[in-house]
Amino acid sequence: MPKKVGCILGIDIGTSKSKVGLYSISGKLLSERSKDHNFSVPKKGYVEEDPEGQWWKATVENIKKVIKGKEFKGKKILAIGVSCANALVYVDKTGKALGPSIMQIDKRSLHEVKYINEKFGEDEIFAITGNRIAPGTFFLPSILWLKENRKDIFKETHKFLSPSGFIVGKLTGKFCIDWTRACTTLLYDLKEKKWSEEIISKFEIPVNKLPDLHRSWEVVAEVDDRAAKITGLEKGIPVIAGAMDTVAAGVALDTRKTGESFLILGTVGRLCKVLGTQSLLKKEFLNTIYDDEKKFISIACTDSAGLSIDWFRRVFGSEYKNKDSFENLEEEAMKSSPGSGGLIYLPYLLGERSPIWDPYAKGVFFGIDPSHKRGDFYRAIMEGIAYSLKGNLELIERDVTKEKKPIRICESGGGSSKLLRQIISDILEREILPCKIESPETLGVSALAAFGIGEIKNLKDFVTKEVREGKVHKPSKENIKKYHNLFMMFNKLYDDLKGNFRILYEIL
Repeated sequence: MPKKVGCILGIDIGTSKSKVGLYSISGKLLSERSKDHNFSVPKKGYVEEDPEGQWWKATVENIKKVIKGKEFKGKKILAIGVSCANALVYVDKTGKALGPSIMQIDKRSLHEVKYINEKFGEDEIFAITGNRIAPGTFFLPSILWLKENRKDIFKETHKFLSPSGFIVGKLTGKFCIDWTRACTTLLYDLKEKKWSEEIISKFEIPVNKLPDLHRSWEVVAEVDDRAAKITGLEKGIPVIAGAMDTVAAGVALDTRKTGESFLILGTVGRLCKVLGTQSLLKKEFLNTIYDDEKKFISIACTDSAGLSIDWFRRVFGSEYKNKDSFENLEEEAMKSSPGSGGLIYLPYLLGERSPIWDPYAKGVFFGIDPSHKRGDFYRAIMEGIAYSLKGNLELIERDVTKEKKPIRICESGGGSSKLLRQIISDILEREILPCKIESPETLGVSALAAFGIGEIKNLKDFVTKEVREGKVHKPSKENIKKYHNLFMMFNKLYDDLKGNFRILYEIL
């Protein structure tokens, strides 16, 4: 019998989709399966997903499809890696989720944010964790919300996990969290690389409810009997701790040098900057350790980037039922001129994080008149996303670099739109380099898994064969001045409406 060829399995749990990718040891994508899922908003401020019925079910289905496919014939999985979007999962001793996950764009813990500020202080939290205090995005406010409002659940919880930790637990029975995700807990000492005893004791969080800490690429356990029977995987496959989806995407893009930037346009838009020291981190961004542990990434999150595009297509493009609906709407948007005929969109459907961190902010179309067509609205959404990115870019690069290097963008999700990429280039006044990758998250975490078991010595060697660089988008000189003035208007609109957003929230 011929010897089976080794390969790596990468799993990603996103906000709107779960994916499983099978890669050769050289980094070539052999097979990928995915399944869509949506978050629910059961109450004002609540944003949830079902870890068991959505993430684990989708992962099992995707794994089965991959290993039953013709591409898997003659192959053997050597290691598994898992990446994920941010959410809090709380499980019992068996690894079963005790309730819906609290997603990164959830706002229910506003009271707990105020409590943390009063009891500890944002400057003190930032000094230890490298991050600010905010609802949903970070574990601590959500854990305190459970402690106060769901005492039964809090008591029964065995471990608090990230989505990747939840899947690793399902596969191995081992409860862990990697360093990149630990940074989003507000319980992790960024400098000492351990749980912060000071924060944990201050808020009386039982340390035994927190998972073990590991580097992203470290093998934490192996696929156990139970998972093997459920998924069809072989027992004993090594599983690494995994990584934040943004970190995995950065690895896939090979954007790892200090000063480099990359952009991911999924449900949440993420503009990322690689930094060399902790002292350069700013409160306005989500900050985490990068893959080599000596660098950091500052992540500017535009919460409703891809979400705004999906929402508009669903509500106002219902006649487009096929997969080309985005292209059809984009054709309409291309007929609109830069500036969308004076129409400006604030992309705050679920509040906003970077740089304003306003949980009360709402989406707004400003400047509507009878001449506007659907294409103007769709283009205004694209421009609104780009204005948000511009505000973040100006702040994230302050005190860091004066050199305007090209920004690498994943040519997937919102990044697959040529028009949106050009609009971003014009508004940011930067060259945008599109990189074609089928699944940056599964590619990046597979590279980490291959590294973790010693199959590769260099992450770059794994990812470069799968990444295809496209034609650079250069900013149009004739559009820069107009967009600059509209960007000023965009900022003024938010400043003028900020107080009204809070009033509207309280009325409703």
